[in-house]
Amino acid sequence: MPFSEQERQEWLAQKRRRDRPKACFFDQDPIGVCVYCNAPFGMADGVVIGGIPICDDCDECEGF
Repeated sequence: MPFSEQERQEWLAQKRRRDRPKACFFDQDPIGVCVYCNAPFGMADGVVIGGIPICDDCDECEGF
């Protein structure tokens, strides 16, 4: 039995809500400010090694 377009759209909306990452993971308070680009970052967006904060963008640079 084929689904109507409305049923398909409702199913897709429910799937997107299920697949969406948890808000608490991305809505973080900054834990550091990158020493290279001076951008604040949260726990999932960078590292602090030996007291030196580095964001993921700068950490992935080849010259680092």
